Amino acid sequence: NAPARPGAGRRGRAPTRRVRSRGVRFGFLEDGIPSAADEPANRGDGYNPDAHDSLLYAGMASALSPLTRSVRVAMTPQILLMVSKVYIPVLFPVTFLIALASLNLDRALGLADGFLPTPLKWYVAAASLIAGLLVVGITYAELVFRGEGSPSPTAGRTMKLVRTGIYAYCRNPSVIGKTLGVLAVGFALNSFAFCFVLVPILLALSLVEKVVRQEPQLIEIFGDDYRQYCKEVPLFIPWKLIGFRRKV
Repeated sequence: NAPARPGAGRRGRAPTRRVRSRGVRFGFLEDGIPSAADEPANRGDGYNPDAHDSLLYAGMASALSPLTRSVRVAMTPQILLMVSKVYIPVLFPVTFLIALASLNLDRALGLADGFLPTPLKWYVAAASLIAGLLVVGITYAELVFRGEGSPSPTAGRTMKLVRTGIYAYCRNPSVIGKTLGVLAVGFALNSFAFCFVLVPILLALSLVEKVVRQEPQLIEIFGDDYRQYCKEVPLFIPWKLIGFRRKV
């Protein structure tokens, strides 16, 4: 008997051929997406629309996974505890006090009319709020799921050092997200003093507190791993995302 031809199946079925993955056509389909193998070929050039569509759907799910993780993390016990201990008693009242102080400062500086037209200020505020919530959500998801702990030391610290994902670009991405969220209040109030005087001062104080108090504690916990991480990743500005490379 003659040997069976490779790829031949049952009688009446068309032979299958390995279809090359077309994930490289999409930037977010390169890692972790299975290739379409052994699919029936229905075009002369080997292109299979079903395999192509499955790759597209898988790639969309991969691209949206940080967003879905940030939504899931909002209801975890670690985040709920942090909200009850930090956000409600501290962050929200401080934001309210900043708003009152900034409006008074605007009147004193003769800037009570604001710096943005009325329709535009709402769009800018909404964009800033959404961006801030997204960054904070992705950051907290990394700390809860990969760091196996809480973003806040007062609600239980992380058990593992997180150096991947958003933390590969910045050591304090949650500060970026919180700053964008707080700025949304200033844009909605149309307060120059809020956005360009008080928030920058608070941001600078927050970063000083990170360097002086929090990072020495992290060095005690994680040792040389955190020292090397500090050498490789900037404190606040994600230079790699804007095209600058830091020499280690």
